[in-house]
Amino acid sequence: MELINNLVEKLGVSSEQAKGGSSLIFNMVKENLDAEDFSKIVSKVPGISSLVSDNKEEEVKEDSGSFMDKVGDMFGGDKGEDKGGSFMDKAADMFGSSSGVLDSLGLENLGSMAKLTSGFNKLGLDSSTVTKFLPVVMNFVKSKGGSAISDLVLKALK
Repeated sequence: MELINNLVEKLGVSSEQAKGGSSLIFNMVKENLDAEDFSKIVSKVPGISSLVSDNKEEEVKEDSGSFMDKVGDMFGGDKGEDKGGSFMDKAADMFGSSSGVLDSLGLENLGSMAKLTSGFNKLGLDSSTVTKFLPVVMNFVKSKGGSAISDLVLKALK
């Protein structure tokens, strides 16, 4: 699948991690859109249907950590180790700005980011990887489905 190959090539993740991360993102999109809007995405963006699970048990399960623990981890929580900057620092570096990073991705909702980060952690990927995955995924979606389809995906991730 082209999206998975792009993620492996551009981010240096394994094929399994690329599939898992993409699956997390598109399952969240499916959960947050009505069936009609989601079917528009599936019809325009190749391979999405194979990434989306109809069975919740197949998805990466939430861990028992609290929401605040997840948010703390996401922002480079203090665990006595140097993470090379906070989540926002890494995202700001990527987008060349220290303000509006989540807004630039259309992700003002920290709950969405915490959920994605938790799933990425289970795939052996750190929280900064979410900020690397999303632009690659969104560029792919926009290249295949245009602005209207990428806007639907962003709407679902808010």
